[in-house]
Amino acid sequence: MPPFPGFLGPIAKARNGRAYLVLVPGVANADLQDADAAAVLNYALRTWANGAGADFSPDEVKDIRKHPVQDIIGVRNGIAAELKAQGVSIAY
Repeated sequence: MPPFPGFLGPIAKARNGRAYLVLVPGVANADLQDADAAAVLNYALRTWANGAGADFSPDEVKDIRKHPVQDIIGVRNGIAAELKAQGVSIAY
């Protein structure tokens, strides 16, 4: 996961960005209920992403968690490629 400031906003706005943020190991493996995970993600969006996108709801987090991915790095690489095509780099 890249550093939050400067990176979180573009990631959150990417096509698979919201799912990626829920499914990264630091969130996916945390012992948090859906509402708590949504609250943490919303705090991060408000603090480091200038409120990029709507708040996460507990139901959204629950729905995303129902569909884990086997290759989270591949998802991140896809987001990076999408953003690079828009002139945004999330390389660090």
